[in-house]
Amino acid sequence: MAKVDVRSGRFLARSVLRLDLSGWTDSRAAPWTVWPLKKMVTGLMAGLVSGKKNFRETQTLTEDFTPDVRRVTGIRRFLPDTTMTDFVLGADIAGVRKTLVAQARAAYRSKSLDGLWTGAPIGMVSIDGKYDPAKVRLKKGTDLEAELTAIRQQYPYFQPKGAPRGDWQHGEVRLMSVMLVSSQAPVFLDCVPVRGETNEMGMFAEVFDALSAEWGDKRLFELVSVDAGMTSRANADLVVRRGLHYLMAVKDTQPEIQRELKRQLGEGNESGYDRHFEEHARGETVHYYVWRTRDIAGWNDWDHLRQGMRIRRHVHHPAKEDSVEDRYYVSSLPCERLDATQWAQTVRLHWRVENDGHKTLDVIFEEGKHPWTRNPHGRAVVALLRRIAFNHVSLFRNVYLRADQNRETPWKNLLQRFCDVFRFGSLTDLLRKREIAALQTVTG
Repeated sequence: MAKVDVRSGRFLARSVLRLDLSGWTDSRAAPWTVWPLKKMVTGLMAGLVSGKKNFRETQTLTEDFTPDVRRVTGIRRFLPDTTMTDFVLGADIAGVRKTLVAQARAAYRSKSLDGLWTGAPIGMVSIDGKYDPAKVRLKKGTDLEAELTAIRQQYPYFQPKGAPRGDWQHGEVRLMSVMLVSSQAPVFLDCVPVRGETNEMGMFAEVFDALSAEWGDKRLFELVSVDAGMTSRANADLVVRRGLHYLMAVKDTQPEIQRELKRQLGEGNESGYDRHFEEHARGETVHYYVWRTRDIAGWNDWDHLRQGMRIRRHVHHPAKEDSVEDRYYVSSLPCERLDATQWAQTVRLHWRVENDGHKTLDVIFEEGKHPWTRNPHGRAVVALLRRIAFNHVSLFRNVYLRADQNRETPWKNLLQRFCDVFRFGSLTDLLRKREIAALQTVTG
């Protein structure tokens, strides 16, 4: 029998089993419902935090629960994969979002989200989009346009792509992730599916309004960073009106301001920079160069615009050709608020939602390779649940494991630890003495 890590077991008992599900609307509620909402979500989360690849593997995990784990979770027998599938395909997306937000709020109340740690010069939230493939089976013998209209009504977050292939209409589900990137533990504060009739630009105001409503009074961050897909003067106006500052990426989708940034900051050269530093990883040397300009302040009626930046990332590998990429940014934060080194750190924090967040979902949780379902609604539900699982592991790794060397534990090792808890855990691995006494009093 594998040795169970007590810290992992007690963390799971305190977090996974105590998720706030009060915001859910459970459409399954009926006298014959066998699996209550709490048990369904607990079973799904057990599979996700254990690194399971699909519903079938999650069912097998619940088959392997120890008697003590069953007592604590309330899952007295295995949870069928078909039951989990049906639940996900009809689950309340708004309810899952509320649970994700409530999880982040609970972490804030427990002082697990500090907003500003040693490597962060400013409290910062990043908003970034992620596209996940999905597909819908078409009905035979029906008009294609009428069928697509019906699909859009049934799956408001599905965006069809191209012509149908055989019996299937392929497309994608887009989600806008909101991550606190300046905390020791990167945590998703929210995640909003993008409606099919719009895009990230059109959804920004709704996403930002929800962020402000939940966190506007917490002073957890003062800078909001977005990728180029959300960069516009209207969105910048909205951020500034709420008393915050913006950092917005600029690409060729904003040609006028990009041309002005290139004119002021240069293009292609590696001279006259404000700051240079380098990193070494996996046999590569990565050089970063930072240029800044104040001359773009107030450009073209961007009254709140204070500075522009160019960040060059030059990757050198002895056995490969060098890669060079320039990225441009605009910000309402005055140049003097941070020095050149701190601005370089801030821009790297902006990338954290991709590198620490979305990349972990793809590489560790294998979101793209093992999506659990291709159904558009189910795709969005599982994506939200997977972000809750990400938060669990991120908080455990970066906050609960206090020693620096423990914080370097690979994610896959942590997922295996959690899996071992469910398969081999005892009451003492999950609960403290007083909690065991209370459980025994309740269950007799």
